[in-house]
Amino acid sequence: MKFLKIVTQCDLQILSEFIESLKEEKDTFRYFEKRKIEIVYSHELTYLMIGRNNEILAYGHIENENNIYWLGILVPIKHQSKGNGLLMMNKLIEESKKLKIPKITLSVYKANEKAVNLYNKMGFSVVKEDKSNLFFEKII
Repeated sequence: MKFLKIVTQCDLQILSEFIESLKEEKDTFRYFEKRKIEIVYSHELTYLMIGRNNEILAYGHIENENNIYWLGILVPIKHQSKGNGLLMMNKLIEESKKLKIPKITLSVYKANEKAVNLYNKMGFSVVKEDKSNLFFEKII
């Protein structure tokens, strides 16, 4: 398993093909629905976690929006419940610490129980909720 930091046009093409290949996952990960793929160039961090046979096991990013550092993560359904989300979260937190990012924020659909459980396990705390979403934070 290795992490690929998205920095080149070639990396962006790999990410783009991965996002295009998603099916059911698009119901709970809508980040690229209204954003162009090139937005990743403005992220603090963007990674793909790659396993055997160059299969993508997870995607993750940290985005600075008005000094709020938003974490986004996606683990394809066939790679869930295998520790891949935990590994990607740990990578994003580790790299965020190196960048002196003080706090990470994320939002998740309440119905996405696997993700909610992961964020709780990782020490994130719910700071707000609305009709369909939970908002988590973690001071790092």
